[in-house]
Amino acid sequence: MKEVILNNDCLRTLAHEQFVVKCSVSTAERGGVSKILVANADCKVFSVEAMDKQAVITGKATYKIIYLDREGKPQGLDYFCDVNEKIESEEITAGASLVPICSVVDLSAALSGEDIVLSAVCDIELNGVKKTEIKCVDFEEDYVVKRKSQDLVRINRSPDVTFELNEEISADGKVEKVLLFDSHAFVTDVSEGSASGFAAIDIVYVENGSIKSKRINLPFTEEIDKDAADVVASVKNSRLVLGGDDDTTFNVELLVTLKGYDNGVESVDIPVDAFSLNKELACEFRKLPCRKYAAQNKLETAVSVSADQDELPEGSKVLGSVAGRVTVANALPSENSATIEGLAVCNVLYSLDDTVRSIQVDLPFSVTLSAEGLGPDDYLTAEAAANNMTVGLASNVLKITAEITISLKNYKTYNVEWISS
Repeated sequence: MKEVILNNDCLRTLAHEQFVVKCSVSTAERGGVSKILVANADCKVFSVEAMDKQAVITGKATYKIIYLDREGKPQGLDYFCDVNEKIESEEITAGASLVPICSVVDLSAALSGEDIVLSAVCDIELNGVKKTEIKCVDFEEDYVVKRKSQDLVRINRSPDVTFELNEEISADGKVEKVLLFDSHAFVTDVSEGSASGFAAIDIVYVENGSIKSKRINLPFTEEIDKDAADVVASVKNSRLVLGGDDDTTFNVELLVTLKGYDNGVESVDIPVDAFSLNKELACEFRKLPCRKYAAQNKLETAVSVSADQDELPEGSKVLGSVAGRVTVANALPSENSATIEGLAVCNVLYSLDDTVRSIQVDLPFSVTLSAEGLGPDDYLTAEAAANNMTVGLASNVLKITAEITISLKNYKTYNVEWISS
């Protein structure tokens, strides 16, 4: 017998934690604050340093706030807070290349005098390549050997792809003030050599004395490394400039980055059983649970809700809306389909008696969607975004429909089997 060393890689979530980012924003020099209308938050990670059993992350939490000042006039505010966290995990090794996926899963905004007190619960996954060295034995000619063709995976970080998205968006009239500008990028499909998706843009502004809102989707298809998989997108920089005659257009500029991994699969004939009439076999039969990337596909669904419990007072008028976060709680596989459970959030701005008010409406969803090639033993991850939200008011009851796009990543699970000495 002789020892043969094989290697297998598996992309795994090496750490998954939540942390809270708190800050307080003074409005004393901005006209004060009487009411918070909308608060959105996002968390971006700029760097990850992997050390033994822990990772140090640095980044930034961004808060987008619409509020009423002391005089009841609508104002907008962006605030940034540094993020410095240590994430501990037995799975993290020094020098490992980690890809962070960070999202805000809960947000609170409260008033304390003329300060706005913000608290964001950030959920972070640190994904990395788990490398396993397989020490198996091969046999001499006097053994009867059963071999099995098995897939061994090699994973490496693929080169980042950065590109620009630019769009000129028309308003209906003169824009007096921008209250909120927010953007998110989202990958929906990955095929050999290309990644497609969209950037969702929310703009809330004052036009001719009235609050209005726009939500625009900018689609993209970009070339990536031909073996790249498990691709995620993020907005690295964003900018909005008013243009046109009398500030009647929005000029939007986004810098988007795509990150992913190269996945290579090699089929190897590995001994899984052996027998000899002349020699005693003193070996151990081993198995290693593994998973390999199969596909990243787009699923779409519509979620509607009538906010009966939040009936608006008589005389209310809807001014606009801001799509909040969309979170996926579960992605459950079955034969050629997946059940996705989650929550979308919509912030609705409305007026009553010449006063601007707001309400946050939750849109829970649980949908089973066709997804060819899925099996009940597959491992799934999913991200979701609202690419459109429509808000109506009938008999003082809000009617909200969210068109939700889901990016579903499918991994096949299997065991690598071998004999060790």
